[in-house]
Amino acid sequence: MCTVLGVARSTYYKSFDKTKSAREGENEGLNSAIKRIYKENKGIYGAPRIHHILGTQGFNVSLKRVQRKMTELGLCAITVKKYKPHSSKKPAEGLENVLKRDFTTTSINEKWVGDITYIHTIKNGWCYLASVLDLHSKKIIGYAFNKRMTNDLVTKALKNAYYNQSPDKDKQLIFHSDLGSQYTSNDLKALCKDFNIIQSFSKKGCPYDNACIESFHSSIKKEEIYRNTYRTFQEANRAIFQYTSNDLKALCKDFNIIQSFSKKGCPYDNACIESFHSSIKKEEIYRNTYRTFQEANRAIFKYIEGWYNRKRLHSSINYMTPDQCELLARSVA
Repeated sequence: MCTVLGVARSTYYKSFDKTKSAREGENEGLNSAIKRIYKENKGIYGAPRIHHILGTQGFNVSLKRVQRKMTELGLCAITVKKYKPHSSKKPAEGLENVLKRDFTTTSINEKWVGDITYIHTIKNGWCYLASVLDLHSKKIIGYAFNKRMTNDLVTKALKNAYYNQSPDKDKQLIFHSDLGSQYTSNDLKALCKDFNIIQSFSKKGCPYDNACIESFHSSIKKEEIYRNTYRTFQEANRAIFQYTSNDLKALCKDFNIIQSFSKKGCPYDNACIESFHSSIKKEEIYRNTYRTFQEANRAIFKYIEGWYNRKRLHSSINYMTPDQCELLARSVA
């Protein structure tokens, strides 16, 4: 056969004894690690986060090499279409943007942001998730999920946040949201007054004012909700639990919380909570279909409590999880 093919016999036999080079062995180990990390994190992480995790596991590789390997392996992070804001010239009177897109903090319980996002179920139709995020730790400190978008929805979310965190009433606390009717009701203003919370509002049509919570909602949707189908409200509620108004104003008053509002039609004023909602959508909600409210609720819980707060790395806090960042802040307080 070697004679017919014009190949030396030594070459033919040498092919059986060929050993892998050190570089080939290294690449195989790197590829295996990248695929493992990608799978463990539900296909959510892109090259920067995978590169960070590889570094913690002893791999000395560059970000560009990780990017190249992911391309070769056909792995890519989940992405969503960027939001295009609509302009609004009519100002909202008496509803001030206290936050003014200053998302910097020195510790926890200085600035909270809130927003509502929609989750679809087969049996119960549209259901609604209200979330509250701490800008320092990026942790979802309170949330509520319901079949109706009522004032009680945001009131419950803020109460959960307040009782979970137990903030110092003598220190200033800002709560920023959009200009939705649930957040601008008189009862919510009274609640913030009781909680000593300063209300802040995003400009109309400007999600960047509340980008952090928008990011969370984007995360829970792409990482949990869009990846599943929920039959009932209860099923969706359990999922939300596993992943992480008039009454609201009264609640803020009781808790001595200062409310802050985004300018109407300007989600950029509340960019952080908008960012969360973007994350939950692209990482969970848009990847799944929920048959009921209960199914969607389970998925949301699983995403927030089981993934977002405890496991999801955030580049803005040096690739820590929100729980790790909060624990660090409490330890130095």
